Amino acid sequence: MSEVSYPTYLELDALLALQHPRSDPEHPDELLFIIVHQSSELWFKLILHELDRLCAVMAASDVLGSIESLNRVNGLMRIVTAQLHALETLSPRQFSQFRTNLGTSSGSQSVQFRAIELISGLRTPDFLEYVRSTGPLDPRVEEAMTRPSLVDLFDGVLRAPDFLEYVRSTGPLDPRVEEAMTRPSLVDLFDGVLRARGVTPRDVYATDAHRDLRLLAEALLSYEQEFGMWRYLHVQLVERIIGPATVGTGGSLGAASLRATLSNRFFPELWAVRAEFY
Repeated sequence: MSEVSYPTYLELDALLALQHPRSDPEHPDELLFIIVHQSSELWFKLILHELDRLCAVMAASDVLGSIESLNRVNGLMRIVTAQLHALETLSPRQFSQFRTNLGTSSGSQSVQFRAIELISGLRTPDFLEYVRSTGPLDPRVEEAMTRPSLVDLFDGVLRAPDFLEYVRSTGPLDPRVEEAMTRPSLVDLFDGVLRARGVTPRDVYATDAHRDLRLLAEALLSYEQEFGMWRYLHVQLVERIIGPATVGTGGSLGAASLRATLSNRFFPELWAVRAEFY
């Protein structure tokens, strides 16, 4: 068995042979375009790997472990976003000189990016309809669509026995409170249960026992913000390179379709809880 070295461990020969500019003669900026997008897919692969770990620790109601995992995911999202700045150096004229080589390619075809959105909690009826309308689903997308999302898992953490035991700790609950605890809404859980128990959500978040839940909620919202920053800068980048009204690669609507995604949120109820309760 040969000795493991830096090039062999990372399989650099294979990795560095994966860039194949198609312009003839080769345009000097096409390599930049390819490497940024290939790198993004590698980071998406790692983000999905870390999201699997995050989902596992959240399913186990490990709040501190979830916070640690989210901190890593948020760091990875910042790296993916930072890569976009490299493409800002590409002028519309430079891009147009090799753009035809992209054929029907479009970032919307990224299976990994779509899986990240679905696992994170973007599952509105309109979005799911759009995903299904794009053709046969890749197994990774189909699996991401059916597994518990981060939204579901956070809700499960709040409804874990130890948290609900705290709510019940001062005595039997009024039937209305018991009913409120079965509602699907996070706002209902905080408002219906805690207020009916005579404990304000602010009091709960101020206690050492449940401060970790607030920090987990904050880490989830930070993740959404990092994702939203990527979306925003991506729109700006597309407008900068091809213009705000130009049709995108692969026949997409370009910047217009991307701009419409800026309102997408993974945790709309969590934002509502934050604004209402702390």
